[in-house]
Amino acid sequence: DLVLVDGCDCVSYAAMGIFADLTDVMADNENMKDDYEGILASTRYNGRMYAVPFMSNDLAIMYNKSMFEAAGITKIPESFEELRETAKALTTDTVFGFGMVAIQNEEATYSYLPFHMAACGDSYDPYVLDCEGGLNAMTMLAGMIEDGSMPKDVIAWGLADLDSQFGAEKIAMMMNGSWEVVYDEESFPNIEWDAFPVREKTVASVFGGENLAAIDGPQKERAIDVLDWYMTYEVVKKWTATEGHFPPRDATMTDEFYQGEGWKTFIDLIPYSLARPADVKYPEVSTGYQMALQEALTLSKTPEEALKDGQAMIDAALAK
Repeated sequence: DLVLVDGCDCVSYAAMGIFADLTDVMADNENMKDDYEGILASTRYNGRMYAVPFMSNDLAIMYNKSMFEAAGITKIPESFEELRETAKALTTDTVFGFGMVAIQNEEATYSYLPFHMAACGDSYDPYVLDCEGGLNAMTMLAGMIEDGSMPKDVIAWGLADLDSQFGAEKIAMMMNGSWEVVYDEESFPNIEWDAFPVREKTVASVFGGENLAAIDGPQKERAIDVLDWYMTYEVVKKWTATEGHFPPRDATMTDEFYQGEGWKTFIDLIPYSLARPADVKYPEVSTGYQMALQEALTLSKTPEEALKDGQAMIDAALAK
């Protein structure tokens, strides 16, 4: 009766006619008026609402504070050049300076996007991969592979693998999300960490998380009642806070709970975070990003060639 669906996949399911139309019943819901437009857009298809925002997260670069201290690093990287140099300074015979998820699925696109967004700045277009900003971002990441400061194995890493590597102190920095504020005691209990944003032309992050939809079936009305109740801020917060996520609305920014240890960078990044396109073609578009990242990080193609291949996949998807 209720479906939890990744925000970037929501419109694809709505287009199948599976979800109940919530447009009219949610029109007067005061609790949703402060939700961020980028998140709300992921609930709409053809101008109609088919889900409600459930819980959101964003990404930042987390780092092992002890390793920074041991390497004599006192300044947080504020550009791609500084990030690459910091990764090299942290790399030893047993530790790689940086790691990320680059497996060929949506986790890789999600992990790459903050770099792409930061490098593109105001010119960012989710359908344009092969551009000056994209080349800057992909060149920097491939450069870390060439430097030996990011392991080639990242092309097979999912989020669980990334956590394991950071927890085993085999990587000093990683691109990861706000959920680690809650799960760090499980994933890496003995590591003191902090986080900083990706910076180049601008500070950037990307929204992740899930939406909640009602199946268009016999229990539709009761399911919609649950969605309406869930939109109350205190109810949303009770659920999201225990999972390392946050309500995607302005109240989060001033909520004392979300100013607690570990949260600050992720919450400060909310105004700089963008959502992935609410587009039925997005899954195919994302495949273009994944292909480019795989080709660049395996060094099988130059960043320029990888971006052109990825862009060709995106263009083919949009032309259908």
